[in-house]
Amino acid sequence: MQTHSGLPGVITINEVSSAVYGTYRLARRDPGGLAFLDRSPEGVVKSFAAALLLFPLDMALTLASRWQSIATMPMTDWFLLESIFYVIEWTLFPVLMIPISRWIDRWGRFHDFLVIYNWSHILIFAVRLPLRLLLLGGLPLPLFQVLALGLLAAILYYKWYYFKLSLDLTGGMAAALVASQYVLALVVFQVSDTIVYGE
Repeated sequence: MQTHSGLPGVITINEVSSAVYGTYRLARRDPGGLAFLDRSPEGVVKSFAAALLLFPLDMALTLASRWQSIATMPMTDWFLLESIFYVIEWTLFPVLMIPISRWIDRWGRFHDFLVIYNWSHILIFAVRLPLRLLLLGGLPLPLFQVLALGLLAAILYYKWYYFKLSLDLTGGMAAALVASQYVLALVVFQVSDTIVYGE
């Protein structure tokens, strides 16, 4: 396996680029994007490299946006708690999808779903990043909320499409799963805020 220009011994930059391009194609409702994603068992494992790639960026943005609260607590405690919730956020829904995919008779397509689910985080992070930076730069909160709502609608639609495509679901079933994933993410976010920041 090539190990240059990527995460040593794990994945190459070409594989990352191909996967992200594939999720971009899917965001344009082009099912041909699947061809750029490695959906083998090895590809499933490699897709979790997306979590490693985004971890420092996510932590840096959290640090910048929460600095006033973080400054009052031990940095090691903050880093440990945020790291734990980062792992939970990444893994909880995929773990729940294991029995769900069996229950709805889609286990044979679970690898397809999981690879897209993991790599799509990079694309979603990229489209959210400018808005988060604008908020840090002083964007008025009401304007941020309007823009964030529009962006959320686009992201949920994107997820609906690739849930439907990867698991071969009806539109209603895909919508139910996307809604479930969104609610679960909100719960994890609220729990993490309460435990880490006391909010």
